[in-house]
This record gives sequence, structure tokens and C-alpha cells, in this order.
Amino acid sequence: MAAVGTGTYLLGILRHIAEQVEADLGAGAVPGVMEAMSRRLIGFE
Repeated sequence: MAAVGTGTYLLGILRHIAEQVEADLGAGAVPGVMEAMSRRLIGFE
């Protein structure tokens, strides 16, 4: 993965979370979790 400046690392984190949420809670839970995570995940370089 690339530096946070490109956003690639944060995108990878969000994709991993989405996969885990879908596996644990089903696809319907993904949008709500992603919205909550978008407000909490911060990156800087």
C-alpha cells in the first residue's frame, strides 16, 4: 500500500472493514458501518 497522502492506505482499511462486516453481519450492515467509519477514520502525512 502507498502512503496516506494518496488515500490508498485508508481505502484499504475501509475495504477490509467492509469485508469483515459483511461476513459477520451481512451485506445490509455495510453501508451504516461505512458511514460511521468515514466520520471516525482520520489520516495525515
